[in-house]
Amino acid sequence: MSKKAAPERITLTFDIHDLPTAQHRAGLGGLILQIDSMGPDGNKRDPRNIPELEVTPTTATITFTPDSMRGVFDDVYAAKPAETVVLSKWQNTPPKRETTIERKDPRTGELKPVRAFVYDIVEPQAPCLHRHIQADARAWIALWRQMIWEIPRGGNNVRSRAPFQDVAAGKPCGEGTKAWTQMSKFLEKRAKSQFETEPITGALLLGAQSINAEGVPFSGRVDHNLLLHFWQVVVLPFLPRVVSKKDGKTERFGYVLTIPDIADLVEFRREFPRMLGNLQADPGKILPADAQIDLPDQANLEVLRQAKGMGGRGRGARSIQGSRSRDPSAGRSVQALATDRAVRHHGGGGIRAVESYHMVKQGNNVKLVSFSRVADRPGLTEEYARIEDNFRNPLFRKVRLQALIRGESWHSGMIELFAEYPWPFFVEGDGTPKYLARFGRDANDQLRANDKDIQDMKPEEMNKEDRLKYLSTIIRRLVDRYVVGRAEAKTGLKAKTFPKKAIPGKPGRTYTDYPSDFREAQRRVCSDAFLSMRSRHDQDFIDYFASSICSVAQFLPTDQYEFLIQTLMTRP
Repeated sequence: MSKKAAPERITLTFDIHDLPTAQHRAGLGGLILQIDSMGPDGNKRDPRNIPELEVTPTTATITFTPDSMRGVFDDVYAAKPAETVVLSKWQNTPPKRETTIERKDPRTGELKPVRAFVYDIVEPQAPCLHRHIQADARAWIALWRQMIWEIPRGGNNVRSRAPFQDVAAGKPCGEGTKAWTQMSKFLEKRAKSQFETEPITGALLLGAQSINAEGVPFSGRVDHNLLLHFWQVVVLPFLPRVVSKKDGKTERFGYVLTIPDIADLVEFRREFPRMLGNLQADPGKILPADAQIDLPDQANLEVLRQAKGMGGRGRGARSIQGSRSRDPSAGRSVQALATDRAVRHHGGGGIRAVESYHMVKQGNNVKLVSFSRVADRPGLTEEYARIEDNFRNPLFRKVRLQALIRGESWHSGMIELFAEYPWPFFVEGDGTPKYLARFGRDANDQLRANDKDIQDMKPEEMNKEDRLKYLSTIIRRLVDRYVVGRAEAKTGLKAKTFPKKAIPGKPGRTYTDYPSDFREAQRRVCSDAFLSMRSRHDQDFIDYFASSICSVAQFLPTDQYEFLIQTLMTRP
């Protein structure tokens, strides 16, 4: 019996509803963009090396030949030889040569020559990303290269760099030939109602192992595995920062890899390239500032924000506005309302949600620190933009963003934050880290916004969130009066005798110009109250509040006094 001839063309149809994970759906979106980037309107590859493509909102039909299968893999794994200069020798690897470079002395700030070492490396080229990302934002591609080399293609899995190394050496990518063979077997078995499967590694599916420590294999259908080579085209990497409890400096801690969960392939195909084209980076910087985040889950919000075309982070005017509107549609255009309806359906840019993987390379191991999924909802990205554009302290922003993602009140998580960090991080004084934006200034702006939100409302008109904002305005007034009153008692000075001065850049707002000894007395009162309140709960807190904050003369309107008493007397 003669052997069955190998097929000349293979047609695969993928439905996003049949794909098992968001990474598979992102891989399908990445494959579509990869094919588009190879065409006559993109990087103009040989037409014989470009698969045929038909796309609907939920399906994609792709026809491969042996040449186009190899061609699409050669392009996604495009790489070239390059050199890198490092200050320390690599372990068990002799350098190509030694050289001298200039580095700034951290103590004097002067440039000084230092010894360095040159090594040959393979540099991924990412031609699809190069097509869409602007020349002045190529720092995003540099970050992408670092992430690819350290996370999915790093650790103990450096052999997974072979596809890039093959192309850099002028060879065809071995993954293309392998995929053609696998797809041929897949079609044969599918005709018999069977499925061809292959093991999956962490290079293709984040957090996966082909065989885990218990000896259990991790496998997937080969047609689905094919897609997992292409999610790297649509992944955006971010750099989470941790604030040191010692000096307040921020330090990088791994990478956050964002995976868009695609709901509409046609819209994603149109909008994601626009999103890449809108990425921004500061000229001369090695890595993009917009990639630095205070909370791993913030990466999800940033992708959702970019998908809606809301621009880069921190580029709006610093102007706190109240977040509550009595009429959600008031003053909004028909187009904006239509956009909201579309977002409720499947999100902006054809994305229904964003998944993120916080991963860290430790020695030769790559570990998954956390995973999150954030689905879009009305008002989510707008409130995120407000927090990002108006607050500067990373600890304050982190807690606000956590509360936003969880759908909790704005102050949720503050108690845990206060217990974790030293009190000078929150009460400004000599021990406050000079590297941090002031926590108190952000808190002050938030409380002013709370007051503005409910200033025309009566307690009986308020919902739960409004009542918390109303309570915060009352507590702030009581604490302000307590701090001033105790400082007056300690110094023998009267606050009303000090002059008021205008706040630069904030018309109509003033501050009291306290002398240094009065400010020092205020700091002592604030630190004592902060430490005392931080360690108390329930009735113990109420007893302390009544005996300390109310120990100075307090003057409240009757309705505020009644609201405060009712709150203190209500069991949580």
